[in-house]
Amino acid sequence: MTPSTSRTLTVVALSLLGIGCLVGILVPAGLGWDFGNFYSAGDRVAAGQVEDLYHSDRPIAGRPPQGKMRFWGAPLSAALLAPLALMSPPVALVVFKVENVLALLLSMYLLYQHCTRLGVGGRGDNWRFAALFATLLLIYQPFWTIFRVGGQSTPTVVLMLVGALLCFIQSRLLTAALLLVGATMIKPTLAVMLVFLICVAGASFGVALLLSGALLGAASVIAFGWPINIEFLRVGIEGSQLSRPWLYNSSLYVPIENLRLLAFPPTVAPRASAALLGLIWALKLVVMAIFFHIMRRSGRLTWPPSARRHFEFVFGVLFWLLVSQTIWEHYLALLFIPLAYLLAVTDSAAAGARRLVFAIVAFCVPQNFILTEFIAGHFEIRSVPALIGIGLIKGAPLLLTLVLVCRYWREFCASYSLPGWAPVTSGLAFPGAPSRAVGVE
Repeated sequence: MTPSTSRTLTVVALSLLGIGCLVGILVPAGLGWDFGNFYSAGDRVAAGQVEDLYHSDRPIAGRPPQGKMRFWGAPLSAALLAPLALMSPPVALVVFKVENVLALLLSMYLLYQHCTRLGVGGRGDNWRFAALFATLLLIYQPFWTIFRVGGQSTPTVVLMLVGALLCFIQSRLLTAALLLVGATMIKPTLAVMLVFLICVAGASFGVALLLSGALLGAASVIAFGWPINIEFLRVGIEGSQLSRPWLYNSSLYVPIENLRLLAFPPTVAPRASAALLGLIWALKLVVMAIFFHIMRRSGRLTWPPSARRHFEFVFGVLFWLLVSQTIWEHYLALLFIPLAYLLAVTDSAAAGARRLVFAIVAFCVPQNFILTEFIAGHFEIRSVPALIGIGLIKGAPLLLTLVLVCRYWREFCASYSLPGWAPVTSGLAFPGAPSRAVGVE
């Protein structure tokens, strides 16, 4: 592909991306979906009814709530949504979607700059990499879910995690920890990633994470009191035990969950259901063993500190995605962080790795929520083969990601020997630079 063609493709992809975002913002879809959940959470905080935060059926200042789904975030994260209550729901819907778009665009810009400034994105042809990056942004389905559901907190979490990654590789450990803990307060499921990083990222970062958790936890208690924070912990434990079939799940375990919840539910076939649950946990243990093996083997390699931290962070994202029993479609937006890096270093990796990345992106297309609703409404998926088949389609992105991790982790490790990761001892640092002074900020 010539530089001229690459530039044209980049402009076309970004133009279509902008048009799609504009249409998604203006179409008033999602007032009763996820948007209603977040709007009601902010409305409760603004109305002084924080004690009702986890009771979606209770009225707000005498009015029925906008959303009827349960709120799962920490009380402190609900306070960030309070400004939405100053607007009517239709206006707040537009504002929330605009915030989502800005958060995603900024996070993707930072991620792109990070890849190219490493000196490996495109291997001297940044326009080629720009065209590839922009095209994948356009077709990566998990980014588009936000418009159907009226907006989500996931784009903000993506931005926080990209910021945490850049701070982490620059040894700004406390800032990275605060961003990660803040993101976990918004999406408590990310606690799995925090546990992974505490285990692999060294004592200094472990202390930074614990200190950040204590600071933000204390802020939440001071602002809202103990009872609601204790209730948040109880709700979080309850949420971690919930399971969902294919319509609302894109995890690695969807084919088995479909059988356990739909073909052999606990109330009808308790023994079969228990056996399937055991199979899920056996697979989780296999995934954990794979990551333990990779982290142990990679620990013997000599890398610059920035490269080591990048590897730990990216594999923390992958570990969370591959171990979690429930992954909503929009959670796959975070998978783009490791995928973007793999594409940036693909010239030094096996060609099969790039093909797998493209296959993952392709199988993200069926994660379209409108499509899954249509299938659920027009087809009767109850037989065992149908449940396994639809489960394999929904779980395909993470199934292929597991194959990618198992097959190409050595090539992934080899990328940290590229010149872009070489330490720089002088000069100003830039966002995403692989060199900074060491130590906790």
